[in-house]
Amino acid sequence: MIEALCARRARSPRSWSSAGLLGVLVVDQADVLMTGDVYRSAGFPAAAVTNGGSVLGTIDALTQLVALAGPNTKVVPGHGPVADRAALVFHRDMAVTVRDRVAKALQEGKSAADIRASKPTADFEQKVGGPANFIGQFVDGLIAELSARR
Repeated sequence: MIEALCARRARSPRSWSSAGLLGVLVVDQADVLMTGDVYRSAGFPAAAVTNGGSVLGTIDALTQLVALAGPNTKVVPGHGPVADRAALVFHRDMAVTVRDRVAKALQEGKSAADIRASKPTADFEQKVGGPANFIGQFVDGLIAELSARR
């Protein structure tokens, strides 16, 4: 059975999107999950905010992808090598950890410059890899979106 999951299955089309629209393909018999650009097996999440996506929506989408993946699922990312569920879980957990660090810093009254200087992604950068500019975009996106919620 092949099932295509689109943004319409989410609570809000923009809430589970990196690019304003999410296309996920699940091939049950082959135990394959194709994630599109929501998950990149190399590099930090890259939400296309100019196209209606959001960093927080990407984190929500990663959580939903983890729920779809079984222990033996082959995860085909939008970019990077094919991965497994454990890699997808690590990526989601990393994004949640960084989100929580940024949220805590904002609650403590720290400025965006202070948060950037604290390098909330530092302990993940070597393992996650990817384009360096995605790190700043990820952190800046979290700052902007979490600040807007306050």
